[in-house]
Amino acid sequence: MNEELTVLQRTGCYADFTFPSAPSPSQPRMVNAIYRAKDTPGRPRGHDRGGRVRTYSTFDRDNLMIIEGPLALDWGRRKLGILPRLETGTLDESNPATPRRLELWIEQGIGVVGRPEWVFVKVHTHGCLPGNRRVVLGEPMRSVHEYLANRYNDGRAWRLHYVTAREMYNIVRAAEDGEGDDPGLYRDYEVKPPPMRGTREKVGQGARVGPEFASHRGRDRIGWRCAGRSVRLERAVVVGGEGVGHFSAKYPAWPARRRRSRGCRIPEVWRHPLGLAGIADEAVISPP
Repeated sequence: MNEELTVLQRTGCYADFTFPSAPSPSQPRMVNAIYRAKDTPGRPRGHDRGGRVRTYSTFDRDNLMIIEGPLALDWGRRKLGILPRLETGTLDESNPATPRRLELWIEQGIGVVGRPEWVFVKVHTHGCLPGNRRVVLGEPMRSVHEYLANRYNDGRAWRLHYVTAREMYNIVRAAEDGEGDDPGLYRDYEVKPPPMRGTREKVGQGARVGPEFASHRGRDRIGWRCAGRSVRLERAVVVGGEGVGHFSAKYPAWPARRRRSRGCRIPEVWRHPLGLAGIADEAVISPP
């Protein structure tokens, strides 16, 4: 496909985690690297080459970031007892994780140029295959996690971080901007977690809490607004304004219709939402 990276960026992709793909012909020439690549107009394989991501670098920021997993020769597993097998970071029924493979992944030293102490290890599996269940959820993986905790999480020479693909990209971006110290602080550095129903968030002092009107299917409803957006307000301590005090609001709109729920008395301020408008000392909110 021509200009594939451009298509990915236009559809919202912020990083590509496909590689390594060897021995497939799609494998790029750059290996064991985190780099940015761009298309050549009218040509395929824009991912084949690129500029490595570096600290304090602003070069190629508009190009798509590609984060590769380990690619190496595994001399510990030989084909016919002679030729080394290819290590691609795949976890499947025929190739489970082992401490020896883990060491091989780390030896590749994949990371951001200028931040060698941050080592990134990206592996992959196909979770829908029944044969991979034992590998991913069984004893082989459990023993690898124990080895990781004992060998690479002593708090001095090593500190272990489990991250999602989004979080890995964010940590790389933080390193690219020159950030240091604890990489775990940068899990949400650029790309924020997607909003999810039921996700709770604590809002600090100074957030404005108040009611708002909304219309649904021609009917007016009363909702809540906190921290500048519509929310489902679960709890708040309001220190200024009308309805001052502590209250819990775990019920949907139209509180006047639900004076009692599961035997719990709804606070007076919740029965009259317009009575609450103030500055929060603390509030717990979730998406509406």
